[in-house]
Amino acid sequence: MKKYTEKFVAFIDILGFKNMVASSSATGKPSIEELENLQSILRNEQDQRFYKTSGAEIAPCSKHIQKDLNFAVSQISDCVIVSAEISPAGIINLIKFCWKIVLQFLERGVLCRGYITKGNIYHEGSQFIGQAYNEAYINESKVSFMKEENEKNAPPFVEINSTICEYVEKETDEVVRMMFHGFTRTEDGLTAIFPFQLIYSQDIMSDYAKESNNNVRQRLLFYKDKILENAKNADDSAMQKINHYIRALDKQLELCEKLDRDIDVMNMPFGEIYNGQ
Repeated sequence: MKKYTEKFVAFIDILGFKNMVASSSATGKPSIEELENLQSILRNEQDQRFYKTSGAEIAPCSKHIQKDLNFAVSQISDCVIVSAEISPAGIINLIKFCWKIVLQFLERGVLCRGYITKGNIYHEGSQFIGQAYNEAYINESKVSFMKEENEKNAPPFVEINSTICEYVEKETDEVVRMMFHGFTRTEDGLTAIFPFQLIYSQDIMSDYAKESNNNVRQRLLFYKDKILENAKNADDSAMQKINHYIRALDKQLELCEKLDRDIDVMNMPFGEIYNGQ
């Protein structure tokens, strides 16, 4: 007999996908192949196969129940439902899976939004039923992470229910907690997937530090250009969402400039006065 299982559950939706489809139908841009590529990012079949055959992709030594983490993914049109067992390895691999989706969309100048929670779900293949899915689906449109006072719509982030943050802090290990804080950001008591902070390189001792930092800078500028390119015909509501990403990328670009100054300081001859501030 089929039954519900308590799991971590994520729901992620591509923002603006309906407009993309309308444009594709009318002008051929984006192409059907490009739209299919966005859908394939949601599925991430490569990682799905890895979980089934090899188990956890990250934190493999962290506590888990099943080797495959009871990991399940169902992609329908412009959204995806992801679930994993209640375990330290389960939560961090689900977070990484969602983080990778957000980052790959960022690389294409596409925004997404979602919600991650914990609760009962029946999730086998393409079938999913349960209160945890309902909660994730409903709260996707109510995301409040970094929401501004005059912002009418939910910001483009994948928000994480506070019970999951409590689970990570109290029930997992140091490795999982460190990774979780790398994949997420907390502001004003709310936590969300935040890919921007892992883009920034902090290595100032390497012989190739400046080259590495410049590579990071060029990647950040590429992301920014892709987002602005897709925003040419955006209305005010869409621009509010887009500006969240632009501000985050600008913050990382500022950190790149700071890192360049720090590298210059580290490379100064001893006793030389640094005038680069």
